Amino acid sequence: MTRYLVLIRGINVGGIVLKMDDLKALMAEFGFEKIRTYIQSGNAIFESDSDDVRELALRIKDIIRSRMGLEIEAFVKTKADLERMLDSLPFGDDGGKKLYITVLGDRPEADRVDELRSLNTDAEKIAVVGDTAYIYCADGYGETRFSNNYLQKKLGVPCTTRNLNTMRKLLAMMAD
Repeated sequence: MTRYLVLIRGINVGGIVLKMDDLKALMAEFGFEKIRTYIQSGNAIFESDSDDVRELALRIKDIIRSRMGLEIEAFVKTKADLERMLDSLPFGDDGGKKLYITVLGDRPEADRVDELRSLNTDAEKIAVVGDTAYIYCADGYGETRFSNNYLQKKLGVPCTTRNLNTMRKLLAMMAD
């Protein structure tokens, strides 16, 4: 069995409600094991005998759609994926106060990334490395133009964002 992290986009915001106990029960019903959730925003650590992260993400998305009637995006990552993301912080480490990591559903086209990068200022920066975007927002995530909806539209790929401290906590949970 391999341990994974699933990040579900848009859960428990904007009227889309999925209790983490319900998520755990659904995942267990469909064969996932050792499921643990973290906060109420769609983060779950689990184990599976599958080694295909894309298939796992589609399976979780389909389970939630068929059982809960929710149209969501799910992103499945390995411990190595999280370690790579956290080892690649392009804006340094401010203790997690103003740094965010956006998981992308795929690698965006280079011209789309260049267009976003041209919008960088001292107070608001984005860097895209492979299938991960890093956001620095001096005024906080609630004030940045680089929201999930904006990035999804500009990059042409689904995405979900977590703050740096949440990603660190999820990595620690994967190691337990």
